[in-house]
Amino acid sequence: MILVMDLEQKRYLESAYPFTRGKVFRIAESLKKDVPDPYREGEEAFEFSLRLIEEGAKTWIERILKITKPEQQSQ
Repeated sequence: MILVMDLEQKRYLESAYPFTRGKVFRIAESLKKDVPDPYREGEEAFEFSLRLIEEGAKTWIERILKITKPEQQSQ
């Protein structure tokens, strides 16, 4: 699994490295949003991007735990 910030990065990776198709996802996919690059945009922009990253990471962690919990229980 490869997490990226936006659709442009996803498309680039899947185009340049076809074997990554189906393995590349936006970190804020559950929100259906790209994480904007806050470079030179001020503190508010950094805080906004951080919130999207935190929420996206939380969602991915929950999804991964749902997938891995059944395996852990059978061991």
